[in-house]
Amino acid sequence: AKKYGAIAGRRTAELLANPFSVHTAHADARGDGKYQRIYAFVTTSRGADLAAELVREGLARAHGVCRETPEGKSANDYREELGDLELHAAKKESGVWKLTDWDKLTGERQLERKEAAELSIAIEGAATLEPKSINPNTAARDELMKLPGVGEVTANRIIEGRPYMTVDDLERVSGIGEKTLEQIKPFLRLPESSTARTR
Repeated sequence: AKKYGAIAGRRTAELLANPFSVHTAHADARGDGKYQRIYAFVTTSRGADLAAELVREGLARAHGVCRETPEGKSANDYREELGDLELHAAKKESGVWKLTDWDKLTGERQLERKEAAELSIAIEGAATLEPKSINPNTAARDELMKLPGVGEVTANRIIEGRPYMTVDDLERVSGIGEKTLEQIKPFLRLPESSTARTR
């Protein structure tokens, strides 16, 4: 991983050696609440999307928060496009994919899901959320994952769907139905000042 991280760093430097463009999504893409990250798209001097280039070459994963692109492509379409590029890179054994032991992959992924489920149970057991303690417009991904029934994927989708004018707006997030919304409502707050700022 460290070797290919270094390779990815050098390749990124090559792709950005000439003038490039950065488009922010005007949304905070927080993960760990200790760090603030602003979501952005980077376009190379040749007009290519940096993320797509790195995923295509097997030097990055199609994972995490997606937003509507500067060209107007929806977050879902962009996510699917990156996923297709990742699948193609894996098929070609590009970049780090050449080190994948496909015979062990199924077992390793099962173990990863088991560990994630155990971690989720531990977090839910340890977390005692206070009523009205989470603002869905500003909460970090890890904070959102403390909500009952909200895992990493749904937390990322909540971030992608910002801003929310009312708590009920969260029902438009894929993975949050009426039942889940009723479970998480007591822990959500949308201060007047927060709602006004996101308009």
